[in-house]
Amino acid sequence: MTAADNQPPSSKAGEDAAKIKPPSEREKISVAVTEDMTAEELDQLLTEDDPSFLQSMQGISQDKNLTMPEIVIPPEEESRLKRIKFRGRMILRAIWIWSKNFAYFMATEGKAKTLGRMKAWIAGKLDDFSEARRNFRYLSIKLKLAFLGILILVAGTGFFIYRSWTHGVLKSQDQLFIHSLENVAGKVFEYDPETELEPFYENLRVSGNTYLLPKMVVNLRRSAQSGRNPMGAFEFYVEGMIPEVVVEVKDREVEIRDLMQRVLEELTFDQVASVDGKKLMAEKLKKELNAVLTTGKIKQVWIKTLIVKP
Repeated sequence: MTAADNQPPSSKAGEDAAKIKPPSEREKISVAVTEDMTAEELDQLLTEDDPSFLQSMQGISQDKNLTMPEIVIPPEEESRLKRIKFRGRMILRAIWIWSKNFAYFMATEGKAKTLGRMKAWIAGKLDDFSEARRNFRYLSIKLKLAFLGILILVAGTGFFIYRSWTHGVLKSQDQLFIHSLENVAGKVFEYDPETELEPFYENLRVSGNTYLLPKMVVNLRRSAQSGRNPMGAFEFYVEGMIPEVVVEVKDREVEIRDLMQRVLEELTFDQVASVDGKKLMAEKLKKELNAVLTTGKIKQVWIKTLIVKP
């Protein structure tokens, strides 16, 4: 074993790496430049750098003994290719012969025969139609109407299918639902709801539809603060939404007074004497009156006089 063999592997690898020299600046420039060079510039550069390489390449190109290897097709493959070519030619030839024969037939006898057959078919259909028309006369009225109905149904179905296929059942621009009347109105007005609105029922330019009912005295229910026989005297103004309501109340005054007395008898003395009880009394009277009126609705029931006795 020599001293060189005793050296560690790392030192030997370092010497080999030291022998590898980095590419010179000329080599770097040559590689960078040859990427966009033409063939003539490349040949000139190869001649300058390595004349022997260019000479060897020229010798190879001038060697006439160098030829492309001959492609040998197996006999089985060659016979299969020949069969395919033969079948293709036969098919094309058959198509060509059939086309010529058909054209010749149509030019000579086929045209006359075809026209004759068409005339005979049309004549047969006309005879069938004439016979059917003669037989149609002897049918009953019910059968005639049924036949006409079926004919109309078939025609309508055909028209519906044609219309659906060409234009669609519903047009795409048609709106099934109107989300805003602005889209269909002839003219649109804009206003400020805070300043440009007038109340419909409380408008001062419209006369009030009120009617004063005669005074009524009613026995009330006893409560903790009342005596044994509490009573109350009432006078009410009835305000209708339209004048017809007031006319109906006046015409049915007896019935209306009786209904209001039945409602007041269900109230206690404490309810009639309190503020909230008075509001509840007016709402109950309004609800019961609207349930029996037919021409309109009561807007409000106002209290003119209210006297209670414990």
